[in-house]
Amino acid sequence: MYKDIEILDKRIDEVEHKIKRFNEKEALEEKETLLKVKALLDNKKWVRTGDWSNRDVEYINKHTFLTAK
Repeated sequence: MYKDIEILDKRIDEVEHKIKRFNEKEALEEKETLLKVKALLDNKKWVRTGDWSNRDVEYINKHTFLTAK
């Protein structure tokens, strides 16, 4: 779970940079999904237990979180 949080924090920083620098809509959507994942992990829940849309699943699959398996 801690490795997922580490990966997640790094990716959120990267996405925030894209949003500020390039104002990308896709980056904003990814950030929303990553914040949902962070909320689950902060509550000690696995990513796979979340209620995800198809778009959310695409973003989650990019990062191969251990708690999503």
